[in-house]
Amino acid sequence: MIEINDNTDFFAYINAFERLEDDNMIPVFTHDVDDALYTISITVYKRAQFLGQCLESALQQDTTLPYQVVVIDDDPSRGNEVETFMQSYADNPLVTYYKKHSNEGLMNNMNRSIQLAKTDWVLMIHDDDWLCPNYLSEIDKYRRKYQDYTIFVPSHTTYYFDRFVETKSSLREWLCKVKGCWRIKPIDFINGTCATPTGTLYQREAFMKSGGYLEDYGYAADYVFFARYSSYEKIMRVNAKLFNYRFAENESLKQETIDNFRLIGHYLSVYLLKRYKILSKNIRARYERARFWREFHGNEEEMVRVIGDDRYNQLKSTSPIPHYVILSTLMGFFKFVRMS
Repeated sequence: MIEINDNTDFFAYINAFERLEDDNMIPVFTHDVDDALYTISITVYKRAQFLGQCLESALQQDTTLPYQVVVIDDDPSRGNEVETFMQSYADNPLVTYYKKHSNEGLMNNMNRSIQLAKTDWVLMIHDDDWLCPNYLSEIDKYRRKYQDYTIFVPSHTTYYFDRFVETKSSLREWLCKVKGCWRIKPIDFINGTCATPTGTLYQREAFMKSGGYLEDYGYAADYVFFARYSSYEKIMRVNAKLFNYRFAENESLKQETIDNFRLIGHYLSVYLLKRYKILSKNIRARYERARFWREFHGNEEEMVRVIGDDRYNQLKSTSPIPHYVILSTLMGFFKFVRMS
């Protein structure tokens, strides 16, 4: 496990694929699609109640492009609800279904979803999310036009279970609407992530070379991955809502998971500010103090729980920026100029 602190090198290369066991996969049933251009890989773990909607959204793509669907089940128990459900697709020529001898965890299941694909391009989607019918036809246009990009991240509609959630547009989202698309770079992750592993299109070879998602960072592994990957490969954010992202009863809503994401977000932000020499050392410290206080609304108990007493006292001793909003606006303008 990687220790998270000021000395953590978030851009260090570690190959997560080397940790995977070669003989852990069980091909329950398989089919090959001749000349398939895309693989839609669905990561599954004990959520049969959502899988049907996700799988059907993959099978009902409004396109003439050849593609196949691979379902990777991370639950090793046999004859479970998911496996029973998948038997109804055993004769579908587009669908392949894998189980495992042992559970590998979400991050490694996502790595498997790319590794097992036989096509150059892989669309990964989680079992509780679902695709829009025009996903492949639309994303194919961007992929063909911007051939030097290796990841495409489309916009999405958000749901809490089955209830639509209206989200506010950030400067990045507004710029995306104006331009249609833009390149994601490491500095875009200073104030949070702007990419999701689910609903994203990956160039398989480039992803495999990257080392994949590293489980050492917990459920913030995708946050770290995209920040690091964007430092040497091209990631495109696409202004087209091509899938639906659902918050449901899962690990991402647990307090421990949220705290871990905040902890890594804090130190990754500090790391990026240092690495790209954004602001002077003194202003960087004051900015991070103000940003962290704003995120937690000054709740001392929550801040101590996430980063510990020593780090909290270190930040508290730093003089705050009285006009944090002004500085944030200037940094936002800097990003706007950079992306324009």
